[in-house]
Amino acid sequence: MYDYGWGQENGFEIVPPLSFNDLIQLVEYNYSFNKKIWHIFSEKQIIQNNTYNYNLLGAVSVIMQDHIEELIDFLSKKINTDYFANSEIRENFKWFAFSSQKTREAGKIPGGILTQSYEDVLNQYPKWREISAQVVNQVYR
Repeated sequence: MYDYGWGQENGFEIVPPLSFNDLIQLVEYNYSFNKKIWHIFSEKQIIQNNTYNYNLLGAVSVIMQDHIEELIDFLSKKINTDYFANSEIRENFKWFAFSSQKTREAGKIPGGILTQSYEDVLNQYPKWREISAQVVNQVYR
């Protein structure tokens, strides 16, 4: 779907652009498998897994660039539910790097837009500041 890259490369994106609901479904979907057992999977399954990972990272990137308010509204509706009880959902949402510190502690590089981390971008929204502690607690538990 999107060439996530390490900078702000143009990459490639599905045309027409996906809606927020379509993008969030890419974040929720889990096809990933343990890399320690790759040898038992077919080449087609490995390619499909890589495509899933590109779609996941691309969806996160596009949401953070074009749909931040919708993401915040979505999360505000999910924090008092069992939505984040699913460990796969939690793992996928960690790519939003809601907490740069916790992301680094997990050995990952926090995503960002130009010179700002995703956490910095989100902190510009008052509604995010109201729910951020709850989201971080549920995603990183």
